[in-house]
Amino acid sequence: MAENELIIIDCIEKIRNHLFACDPSLEKIFENLQNTSLTCKTEDLIRESYLSVVLNINIDAAIGRRKIRHIIKEICEDDFHSCQESINPYLKHDFYHLTDKEKEKFVKNFQAVTNILDCLNAIPQNEINWLALIKDLSSGKTGLNAMKAYRFLKLLGAPVAVLETRKRKFLFRLGWLNVSNTNSKSLTLYQNFCSQLSRLCNESIQSLDYLFGLFSGSEKTAARDVPICGEKPFYSKCPLANYCHYFQLIKAESIGEDYDAQKIARQPKELPREKLLLQGAPALSVPELLAVLLRTGTKTLSVMDLSNTLINKLGSLRAIEAATIKELCAIKGIGLTKAAEIKAAIELGKRFSQEKKRVLTEIKESCAVYEQYRLRFTNYKQEVFLMLVLNCRNEIMREVEISKGTLNSCTVHPREAFKEAIRDSGAGVIFIHNHPSGHPAPSRADIMLTERLQKAGEILGIRVVDHIIIGDGAYYSFADEGLIS
Repeated sequence: MAENELIIIDCIEKIRNHLFACDPSLEKIFENLQNTSLTCKTEDLIRESYLSVVLNINIDAAIGRRKIRHIIKEICEDDFHSCQESINPYLKHDFYHLTDKEKEKFVKNFQAVTNILDCLNAIPQNEINWLALIKDLSSGKTGLNAMKAYRFLKLLGAPVAVLETRKRKFLFRLGWLNVSNTNSKSLTLYQNFCSQLSRLCNESIQSLDYLFGLFSGSEKTAARDVPICGEKPFYSKCPLANYCHYFQLIKAESIGEDYDAQKIARQPKELPREKLLLQGAPALSVPELLAVLLRTGTKTLSVMDLSNTLINKLGSLRAIEAATIKELCAIKGIGLTKAAEIKAAIELGKRFSQEKKRVLTEIKESCAVYEQYRLRFTNYKQEVFLMLVLNCRNEIMREVEISKGTLNSCTVHPREAFKEAIRDSGAGVIFIHNHPSGHPAPSRADIMLTERLQKAGEILGIRVVDHIIIGDGAYYSFADEGLIS
């Protein structure tokens, strides 16, 4: 068995254990979902499920069931108008605002649904091609689109999984389903994913879909600690944190959960930006980089569709650079703000390519460091500890202030001191600090700290080139004095 399959099995087990611990009553529901079947469904149930999906009425609520049964009664009696005045106000629904012609079409669509389902009676459930059935139901003859077809079959107990927004975000965070929005293609991918998972874990598709719904907040429960991976993921409580791509990103970047909730745990429609955060800018294609700049799409176009439209219409990045603001705004979805951002980004790229690389200062001896930094410390009334990060040529790549102390002491921990050097891939470091008293001679604490820093550098593979103490008109170099090899 592949390693990723073992990880998925482990994740499913952790989800189940967490949910059942939070709400033991869910276990009974889960067991019932293992045995659901499409067979032996009455015409009334089929009709109620169809109306529930088409009219968007919650069949699980008592008022929803009453509405649906009232509508069915009126359809069967073919007396729509007589009920307009007498209907209970709590049962009113948009169905009663349809014209007679629209109501006839409604009944005709339902008849098409029953005809399709009647064809399944002679076929064993394990031999039914559910994707083909969904395609038939959403072909336009039934009044159902792909999403409604999935929901309709789910209400009937068919082994189908419905990809809702929160489930999609949850699976995206784990890296199990990389889809940017909910459409017929993503619904099919989710159905196939749950089918494979069902065979792998020996669980029904319905029960797996229910677990994902509970964990992500698509399904409702009275338990206080559910959902875990909803609009605001609770990583501190999540049993899957070690497998979550977003959690790994947060740990790597030391971002707090507040930032995560607001910036990272959003819909996967922002996939290009999230891909950049997780994999780096070089991993993105030109349309994806443009999509990061554009940020949002339109009501009819996703941000990726808008990005591809821009590329296809203008042909290349050079053509986009040559286009005027007016020509960019002529493309549907590109306004003045987006056009200005595109122009600014291209101009930044041009200036970057023209910019000469900064000449780095090469350190050859301790007196050069003293001359460069002595004026900096002239008016300091407390000890300040600096670190110069060097490349392999002893050139200063960056200067970092490690700590500020008191008149005669400064607390420095090797972990904090080398953190920035590791981040900058430094080959060596020079430490500098001052003595406000004006006497550069090292104290016992200075000598011990230098020894600790040198040992830490040896372990990390980063050379401690020197530690220089700056006083009033004089300095002390540990390297010159032979205390650093």
